Amino acid sequence: MVTSVRMRANEASREDGQMVILGAFVMVALVMITAVAIYLGVYSTQRRHLQNMADSAALAGAQELNGTAASEADAIAAAQDYLDKQGTSLESPVEIEVQDDYTAVFVRVHKTPNISFGFGLDDKKISARAKARVAAQNLPGPGVVPIGIQYSSYVNAGNDSIELKDKTMDGVNSNSGLIHVTGDNADQIRDGLKYGSQSPLQPTLNTEPGNKFGQATQNANSGLMVRLARALQHSNGEGGACYTWDDIQPPVDPNAAWPCSPHNATEDDGVQATAVILIPVIVEDFTQFNGNRPINVTPEGDLYILAYFWVDGDKTFENPAAGDWDLNPANPIGAIWGRFIQEAPTQLTVFGNCGQDCGIIDFNPDAIFKVVQLIQ
Repeated sequence: MVTSVRMRANEASREDGQMVILGAFVMVALVMITAVAIYLGVYSTQRRHLQNMADSAALAGAQELNGTAASEADAIAAAQDYLDKQGTSLESPVEIEVQDDYTAVFVRVHKTPNISFGFGLDDKKISARAKARVAAQNLPGPGVVPIGIQYSSYVNAGNDSIELKDKTMDGVNSNSGLIHVTGDNADQIRDGLKYGSQSPLQPTLNTEPGNKFGQATQNANSGLMVRLARALQHSNGEGGACYTWDDIQPPVDPNAAWPCSPHNATEDDGVQATAVILIPVIVEDFTQFNGNRPINVTPEGDLYILAYFWVDGDKTFENPAAGDWDLNPANPIGAIWGRFIQEAPTQLTVFGNCGQDCGIIDFNPDAIFKVVQLIQ
């Protein structure tokens, strides 16, 4: 009996020992699994961070490209400068290369994760690569309004004060100079004056009959009134607003930012807070067209000419500075008075071959707005 009891005790002791050993193995396995999971999590986080760095460096470099060899050095320097400022130790080689006829920047970077567990994973490097290109916007761009001007009238305007959207332009017909850049109804005309068009360029547009007093110039929410009210308050960075002729002038340096351009004066809600508008120059005399008619808008092949125009709010309205937005008594027909800005060169943009719904096309130096985008 004593022997039997001792045998059972020994067996229990062996089983307990086996459980302890098994438990130790399980604990070691759990620790290793946990460590690997933590490592992979850190690795993944740092991999995403490295990818974000590569993306941003490529975009910074592409900003400097203009399709010429002269822009290559600036693009490489901009990408490298971005990486240098991130405070992350990168390992050689850091690759920065300008590609695709000076329209794209390729970046590849490497590093070792900042974590160590001693499981043979410590030397596993992470890498990221990105490619960004400079492209063109197949759009009129921010600021283009649904008002056109005949090509001959534009080239003869010079520095003279002229009328846009003038109901007397068309004699007995109903066209006042409005065109379908932003759409074919009154509200779209109103919004086009406030926000500018975001519609793809078309070589042919339709005229818009009528004068659209309310939507354009003659009620509390008219497109031009909202735009100019914001322009009175929008700083040009030199202590003035983007409203008067003197205050809206572009900088002498053509490479400097122009705060009152339609592109730069956009506010959070999309309103172009500037008295400067961008209007299409139409190849044919569309002002004599009655009703809704198609017109050709490309006087130079496939180039679309857009002209900067300053809206003279004081000549168009009664007293905007005092909040009086009634039409100026000398302007009963609701014309839009102003001058072309000769110091700002006429902009050209191009039609792409990718159809009506294509918003981005390959880079073209004649395009009015440059677009930088990641492509890898």
